[in-house]
Amino acid sequence: MNNLVSKDPVKNANWVGVVAAVLAIISAFLPFYKVTASAYFVSYSESLNLVSVGVLGWIIVIVTLAAGALHFLNSMKEIKLAALIVSAVDLLLLIITIAACHSTAKSAIGGYSSMVKGSFMVGMYFEIIFTVLMIASPWINEAVVKKYIFKNATTNAQPQAQFGSQPQYNAQAQYNAQAQQPQNNGQQ
Repeated sequence: MNNLVSKDPVKNANWVGVVAAVLAIISAFLPFYKVTASAYFVSYSESLNLVSVGVLGWIIVIVTLAAGALHFLNSMKEIKLAALIVSAVDLLLLIITIAACHSTAKSAIGGYSSMVKGSFMVGMYFEIIFTVLMIASPWINEAVVKKYIFKNATTNAQPQAQFGSQPQYNAQAQYNAQAQQPQNNGQQ
């Protein structure tokens, strides 16, 4: 049980994966797919975000949330592997959703598919970028965050005195304090 509780969860967390998961969840609410139908003088256009695509969109959001939580609890080898697997499953579900979204829009119209155009929008591109970033995050986190950010945070920190330890004196400050005291050789 002690292996699950980290001494410093902030340092052990995979912050690149956590941020990528949060941004992927936000991207799920951006325009994902746009369907445009036009016939003669009538035109219709509708854009959908990932969660309005269907149940698979909500499953992707839940899996992304789980991946983000696992990236935060990045203290054990098994958790790191689970975060990587869940992130890869998230990417697989996203690819299935993209393929299904495009084919469903075309087949829903039937014989009028030449009048219907489907296009992917900014939410889909962001979703792919952040999901791939979640997969690559363990290596990015080790190479950048832990090496440069947390290394500087620990070297700049002042050591704190612990209970029961002897106080440390600065010899120069002690010498200056003695030099400033007036010398009275029995004179009052």
